[in-house]
Amino acid sequence: TLSTSLPAKYWFYYYEITILLNENNDKTIIAIGLASKNYSTNRLPGCNTHSVGFHSDEGCGYYPNTGQVFFTMNGKNLDTAYTGLFHTWYPTIGSNGTCKLKVNFGQEEFMYKEANGMSVAGIIS
Repeated sequence: TLSTSLPAKYWFYYYEITILLNENNDKTIIAIGLASKNYSTNRLPGCNTHSVGFHSDEGCGYYPNTGQVFFTMNGKNLDTAYTGLFHTWYPTIGSNGTCKLKVNFGQEEFMYKEANGMSVAGIIS
């Protein structure tokens, strides 16, 4: 668990999904990301303006002080995907088919170890 004395520039918002069931894996796309408040519920995150998304099984992180968004897959950071994105973001998950997911907002240990102690609400004390 991270200390709450962590310098503000190093903390980030983070959440992960685990795909539990995707029977139509070759056709069903699952997207994880961030979107603005009024983003269309009919579009996957990352498909329209005011959203970012990664289409696979991974985690999403956002550094509010730098506007950087990054994604992780199987516990490994895939590096910075976007920079300079200063919006009020909401965790967003979408699918174009039937699937079953587990979402971790920090209530359990993250696969991406550097995110333990973080959540979509910031640092967990």
